[in-house]
Amino acid sequence: MRRAEAAVSIDAPIEVVWAVLTDLAAYPAWDPFIASAEGGVAVGDPLTFGVRLASGRRLTVRARVARSVAPTRMGSALVAVLEYDLVGRLASTNAVRSRRRHTLRQGADGVTAYRVEEWFRGAVALGVPVGRVQAAFRAQVQALKVRAEGLRHAERTVPEPAPAPTA
Repeated sequence: MRRAEAAVSIDAPIEVVWAVLTDLAAYPAWDPFIASAEGGVAVGDPLTFGVRLASGRRLTVRARVARSVAPTRMGSALVAVLEYDLVGRLASTNAVRSRRRHTLRQGADGVTAYRVEEWFRGAVALGVPVGRVQAAFRAQVQALKVRAEGLRHAERTVPEPAPAPTA
């Protein structure tokens, strides 16, 4: 089995990071490799990603949600998980099967640790360019950090509405 992973600390509450991660329609606005994203984040939901490869080539990736846990308290931390499996011809023939896991954990300091991992197995999994996936993950986690921290900052700087004039 082969694996790619990347992680980052995000100075934003877990609810903000989760909202970014689960707002599929907005992925093209922040994820450097996603041209389109559709689907839901409940267990069993189908996902479709239009992926922009570093080479400029585009491909469609289909997946199915295997696990979805919105931010939940576990001890002194809040945690959330989104996992999905690749579906389609490569997966159904066991040529390449993969599972991607997004894990969020917010400690008492309010910082959210984000980690993305993907495992590849199957008859031709050795042909998966794990180094390229790893590089894409590093770019993606940084983009998620910028997006979530930007949203957090925007929420803090929204001015309070002016009081209504009194007659």
